[in-house]
Amino acid sequence: MMMRIISLLFFMALFLFGPAGRAAGEEPVTIRLWQIPIKNATTTDGKARRAIFERFLELHPHINILQASGIQLEQQEAMDAVLMAIAGGTAPDVLYVNFGRATKYIEQGLLAPLDKYVAEWEEDLNEKINPLVWPVIKQKGPPDGKEHIYAIPYGAPYVMGLQYRKDLFRKAGLNPDKPPRNWDEFYEYARALTLPEKGQYGWCNQLGMHGAYIFSNFIYQAGGDLVQLGEDGKWRAVYNNEAGVEALKFYHKLVRGKWTRDGKEYQGVVVLEGGHTSWGQGKVGMQFSPIREDSLFSSNTNPDLVGIAPMPAGPGGRRGAEFNQTMYGIFAGTKDQRKRLAAWEFIKFRASDEATRIFTKVFVEAGEAKYLNPKYLKKFGYPELVKEVMPGLAAIHEQAMAGAVAAPHGKNCDQIYYELVDPLDNVLLYDKVDYQAVLDRAVAHTNEKLIGEIPHKEMQRRRRIVWVVFAFLVLMVLFFIARYIRTVSQNIQSASQPGKSTCESNWHFRAVLFMLPAILSILVWQYYPLIRGTVMAFLDYRVMGGSKFIGIDNFVTAFWQPVFWIALKNTFIYVFLTIAIGFLLPVILALMLNEIPRGTLFFRIIYYLPMMTSPMVIMLLWKQFYLPTEAGLLNKLVMLLGMGAQTWLQDPRLAMICVIIPGIWGSMGAGCIIYLAALKSVPEELYEAAALDGAGVFRKVWNITFPRLRVLLIINFVGTFIGAFHATERILMMTGGGPLRATHVIGLEIFYNAFVYLKFGYATAMAWILGSMLIGFTLYQLRILRSVKFTTAK
Repeated sequence: MMMRIISLLFFMALFLFGPAGRAAGEEPVTIRLWQIPIKNATTTDGKARRAIFERFLELHPHINILQASGIQLEQQEAMDAVLMAIAGGTAPDVLYVNFGRATKYIEQGLLAPLDKYVAEWEEDLNEKINPLVWPVIKQKGPPDGKEHIYAIPYGAPYVMGLQYRKDLFRKAGLNPDKPPRNWDEFYEYARALTLPEKGQYGWCNQLGMHGAYIFSNFIYQAGGDLVQLGEDGKWRAVYNNEAGVEALKFYHKLVRGKWTRDGKEYQGVVVLEGGHTSWGQGKVGMQFSPIREDSLFSSNTNPDLVGIAPMPAGPGGRRGAEFNQTMYGIFAGTKDQRKRLAAWEFIKFRASDEATRIFTKVFVEAGEAKYLNPKYLKKFGYPELVKEVMPGLAAIHEQAMAGAVAAPHGKNCDQIYYELVDPLDNVLLYDKVDYQAVLDRAVAHTNEKLIGEIPHKEMQRRRRIVWVVFAFLVLMVLFFIARYIRTVSQNIQSASQPGKSTCESNWHFRAVLFMLPAILSILVWQYYPLIRGTVMAFLDYRVMGGSKFIGIDNFVTAFWQPVFWIALKNTFIYVFLTIAIGFLLPVILALMLNEIPRGTLFFRIIYYLPMMTSPMVIMLLWKQFYLPTEAGLLNKLVMLLGMGAQTWLQDPRLAMICVIIPGIWGSMGAGCIIYLAALKSVPEELYEAAALDGAGVFRKVWNITFPRLRVLLIINFVGTFIGAFHATERILMMTGGGPLRATHVIGLEIFYNAFVYLKFGYATAMAWILGSMLIGFTLYQLRILRSVKFTTAK
């Protein structure tokens, strides 16, 4: 009897979970998500997100979800890793979207319309979705130019608010129950909280795009906005108005305003470099931070130490604050309808009341109901816990929402914060600033990128000029190529003359035969993509198709784009300084090591060790050395010499050299070892003979050492020259191109336009302009290296 029961259970299991069972149910489908909530989350918020994710998988056993891969960078606020994943062919099926990216994603055809899915959804969207979200998710776009819904918000919307340290308020004699209500109080509170001797500051922000994002809230508080939609349906930047000037003036006061305490003069009340780290260490009194609608207070923060408040009001009494919300859409490149349906099921569940109920339940079970919005507790069956909610939280959220301003969401509006960096760098560096002028320049540049329209006559004039330049460059390239081919042909004919031996005449044929696999590999993996990519320079290229031929307009844009010429100038400055400082240093170091009688192996290891370290690690290490505060290592050294603390990477006069030094320091050891090995091949008899003739050290080096190292010096010079143009990753890690674009090189400009703004055609055009400038030098290199012959040392 028992055996029959076991057999019956076995066949039932086989039917349910085997091929027959799957055939009766739904076939498994796999979709990719950008970020899957981690299993071992330590925060309550993280646990809630994981619980929602696991509940979805439980309700949809036929759907498998994988983590999508992509490039992650240190300067992530400047990047869009999702776009880089799309460009690399590893896009997720469910795309994360925020306000700044929405319109760009729609125009680029990256998001699939969701109308047919939304129509079958029973949820009341008008009740669920905040009115500020509708213009973002419902726009005109592909495939028919009509209005569609392209994304669905999930989770809770959030608005920027003020966090402050109650313990620091008490120590400064401030009332922790009365946070600053306006700009005047905000500055006075920040000044009272600032104790530079203890490394404590009143407020914190960051450099770069994230700092500009935080600064934009001051513009809202002053009664202004970043962008406006004109009657012609085009977005324009407007932050150079009176409100923008007031905001920049107040920010200048925060970062450089001079004040006194006990007869001692101080400057600024803000920490920028490592500001959020200082906040976590309890050394910052206030910061701007989002207030979410669901969990009104971060569960990771002790409410006895930290309070929250609406933003301080500007001169007109407005508590302006940026409003934003996370959203999901379906990647238009996902053509499999079953995958699209599975992706929609995930989006629908993530935006459903069931997901919010799970979120609320996790917080309640963790004993953190006091942080939740009372309306969530009432809606999901916990009315008795409403009295436990921290007093005033809901009112604070309502006050913050009263001044909510939707984050920029028009065409190319994700570039706004990048363009705002220049005005902020000006007020950071100088005591006297023409606020209107710097904002006017930034707005003009922003609008050229936002709109990109040029009068027809002016465009025609620019095209004629570019055609002339283009024709000249083509003729020059053809001239150099023809000369090179003619020289090679002459050598081949010379090698095949009748007087040559059979072995000698067949030398070139055998060499080409041996190199054939390498040549084919280079053709397939280098030149074929290069030719295919060249076409992009003449297109308004779209990743998802629909690219338009625009002729030489990308080149026109580059030639009349001031940032392009700034980047080009910075590139040649970088190359010149890198060669001037870094080319001869390995030679000098090798000469010194060659003269050391003992411990040579030890010193070789010491100097070579940096080469064993990742370049990114070296950049981050030196970035810590360059901290602009008195706690920075380099500042401690210069202060010992009686000099004042330097701002290093924040100073446009020093930033370039500060970026170059770590690269030289990290690569110098390898060149030193190569030169040291070459020096061993120089006969000692030559030095002895020179000594007998009365030659000094420098005469020996000049007449004996350098001639023997000539070929190696040429090869290393070529390598150093080419390597110097590959500065993008170093500068991206160290400065992101700032301050005031002092380190903004052409590689960084190409990278931003290609992988951040998806302007692949324009980026390719810039790359070709740079390549055309270098092609003459490249052919010169080949001409030199062609005559080089390598032999073993005797």
